[in-house]
Amino acid sequence: MLTLQKLFYSLFTTQFFIAAVAVLLSIETSIVLHQPFQSFCFYFFTFFATHFAYNIYYIKTQSGQLHKMLASISFIASILILFFVPQLWHPKLLFIALPSAMYILPIFFNFGMNRGFRFFKLLLLIFVWVATTFVLPISKLSYQASMIVLLFYRIVLLSFACILFFIRDEYDQDLKRIASVAAWILLLLQFILAALVTSTIDIEVGICYLGICILNIVLGYRFLKTRQPNLQYQMFVDGVLFLQGFIVTIIYFIELS
Repeated sequence: MLTLQKLFYSLFTTQFFIAAVAVLLSIETSIVLHQPFQSFCFYFFTFFATHFAYNIYYIKTQSGQLHKMLASISFIASILILFFVPQLWHPKLLFIALPSAMYILPIFFNFGMNRGFRFFKLLLLIFVWVATTFVLPISKLSYQASMIVLLFYRIVLLSFACILFFIRDEYDQDLKRIASVAAWILLLLQFILAALVTSTIDIEVGICYLGICILNIVLGYRFLKTRQPNLQYQMFVDGVLFLQGFIVTIIYFIELS
C-alpha cells in the first residue's frame, strides 16, 4: 500500500501527470472539432515537451536534482521525436516554444518580477496551454461558429486553472483579490459556453462540459477561500482538466463502437 501511495505521489510531483493532461486535451480537440487524430509522434512530443518545461520550472526547488534529471531525459526524448514530426509543424512548434521560454527565463534571470510582469507571465502560461492543446492539434483552421465557441471554452477553462495556481503563488494581496474576482467571472463564462455547446454543438460533450463547470465551481469555492497544499492543486485542478479530456475520449470511443 505504501509503495502505491509513493507511486501515486510521484505521478504528480515528477510532472508526468500534467504532461498526460496536455496529451489528453490535444486528443479532445481533434474529437470535438471532428478532425483526424495526429500521429503518435505528435502526442509523444507534446508529452515530453510539456514534461521538460514543467521539470525545468522546478529545478531550483529542494528536489531540484531530480527535476534536472527528468528534464534532461525529456529534452533528449523531445529532440529525438522531433526528427519524426513533419516539418510543416516546426513553425508552429517554434511559435509555442518562444513564449514558453519567456515564461521559464525568470527562473534563471531576475527580471524584477513587478506586478505587471507577473500578470504577463500568467497570460503567457494561458497562451502556451491554449496553443499547445487546441491550436497545434488542428489540421485545418476554420472560422466556423462551433470552432470559435469551443476555442473560447478552452481559453476560459485553462485560464481558470492557471489563475488558481497564480493565486497560490502570488503574495500581493490586492492582485490576489483581483485574480479571485476574475476566477469567478471565468466560471460564469465557462457555464454559459458549456450550455452553448450543449444546445448548439454536441449534447454529450456539452453535458460533460457542464459537469466540469460544476466541479470547477466546487474547486473555486474551496481553493479561492483558503490556500490548499501544493499536491492538492496538482491533484484536483489539473485533475479536472484530465477528467474532461478523458470523458470526451471515452464518449468518442463509445459512439464509435
